[in-house]
Amino acid sequence: MNPLSLLRILLVAPLSWLAWRRAWRALAVGTLAAVATDVLDGRLARYDARFADARLDSLADRCLTYAVCAWLLRLEPSLPRWQPRLLALAAALWAALMATSWRRFGRVGALHLASARLGGAVQALFALDAFWRGRPRPALWRGALLTFIVAAAEEWAVHLLRRPQDEEAAIRSVWPLLRRR
Repeated sequence: MNPLSLLRILLVAPLSWLAWRRAWRALAVGTLAAVATDVLDGRLARYDARFADARLDSLADRCLTYAVCAWLLRLEPSLPRWQPRLLALAAALWAALMATSWRRFGRVGALHLASARLGGAVQALFALDAFWRGRPRPALWRGALLTFIVAAAEEWAVHLLRRPQDEEAAIRSVWPLLRRR
C-alpha cells in the first residue's frame, strides 16, 4: 500500500476543516504538503514498489482534486461565473474522458500524461495562490482551466486511439498514437 497516497487521502478531512473555518493560509500550507506527497510518491514509485499503487494514487488525486474544488468554492462562491464557457468546456471534456475510459476499458483511467502534469502544476499554483492570498486571481483561474482543457483533451484522444493491449505506463503523450495511424 502506498503510504503517501494514503496520507494524501487522510489529509482531506483536516484540510476541509481548515476551509470550513476559513483558515486560508493554513489551508495553503496543508494543501502544499498534500501536493508534495503527490510529487514525491510519483518519484518514489520508480524505485520502490510500495509507492507504485496507481489505483490508490489515482483515488488520492481525485479526492484531493474534488476537495480543492469545494474549498475554492468556499473561498469564492462566484468563481464558476468568472469563466462559464471555459468551465463548461472543461466539464464536458472531463465527462467525455470518463465515459470513454469506462466504455472502452471498463474503468476510469488516469494516464499521467505530460500535459496533465503541467496542468496539475498550474492548477496547484492557482489553488495555493488563492488560499494564501485569501482570494483567487482571474488570470490564474483562466490558466488553470485552459491547462485542464488541454490535458483532458489529450487524455481523451489517447483513450480513443489506444488499443487495450497498449501498456498504460508507457503512454506519455497522444503523438505516438497519432503517428502509428
